[in-house]
Amino acid sequence: TVTAEATRFAAANGNVGASLQRLDVVTARSNMAHAAIEENLQRRQKYQQGLVGMIAMGAGIRAAVLKAAEVQEQRFPLRIGLALRGLSEHDVSSSIDQAREFARRNPVSLQGVLDTQLTLTQRGMAPDFAKKMSGFVANVGALTGQEGTATANVVGEIYDAIGSRMQGSSEQRIRKIGDIIAQTKFQFGMELAPEGLRKSLQAASRLNIGLEELVTVMGTLKRAGFDENSSGQATEQLLTKLTAASQKYGFQIVRNTDGTMDWYHTLRDLRQEIGTQVGAQGLEAVDAAFGEIAGPKGKSAITALFTAVSGANAFGAELAKLR
Repeated sequence: TVTAEATRFAAANGNVGASLQRLDVVTARSNMAHAAIEENLQRRQKYQQGLVGMIAMGAGIRAAVLKAAEVQEQRFPLRIGLALRGLSEHDVSSSIDQAREFARRNPVSLQGVLDTQLTLTQRGMAPDFAKKMSGFVANVGALTGQEGTATANVVGEIYDAIGSRMQGSSEQRIRKIGDIIAQTKFQFGMELAPEGLRKSLQAASRLNIGLEELVTVMGTLKRAGFDENSSGQATEQLLTKLTAASQKYGFQIVRNTDGTMDWYHTLRDLRQEIGTQVGAQGLEAVDAAFGEIAGPKGKSAITALFTAVSGANAFGAELAKLR
């Protein structure tokens, strides 16, 4: 019951009055959501009734009515999502109007911008800031061939994981992330997915490896013949297991003067130590050691990365393009 829920809520927070007040806020937001649902249903009925009368007037007019009904449907999830975050009907309408204007001037759809804003908001971004950045993020999605929702999730995943380590304002950080996502697509032909990024970002953060380095590692493996999934998995496992491997085999994770990882010397020492300690046991033992560090294709992954950072340092050249 509501009374029981309120009592449990008050006990958890230590203040019955404050808890009931919060419950009132939640109830009010829920009522707003139900009101938005009812309003949407009424509007859909009007459009359906209008559609029946318009069919006989020609396919062109019918298409226009269908498009209007489609736009109305596009507004619905955003209305509910923002209403539950406490925004007024005026604020929701303002978001829709801004999205429409942005879509008119850019190669994105109204639905794409609205979906992007809703996704950013659902990830915890402040509604006003999500509204401000939704057009930019939707544009990144259009440039990389992703839907706005997918791009918003990638941007959100990166921002949540390493945004605090980046320089500049919140807007500058989001724009930097978007630029790197787009450049990754053009440079390596690779799309970033939130599922494959989460653990890699966490491990990269612990090793003081920036986003540009992380996607360069993944892109280098992709160019070496790994597909997007296997390059992501190898990168994730390498970064996750590197510290433990350095302790097991006795090599150093070498640092540059700015604190970033020295890929060449770190990978060189890793290869040397595994060769010294495991080489006498045969190729299968060496492959198993590399696999323990970087996954089923561990030896190929580490060899590809070492080759890229050696000689002309193709890795560094690719990294410079992203910076």
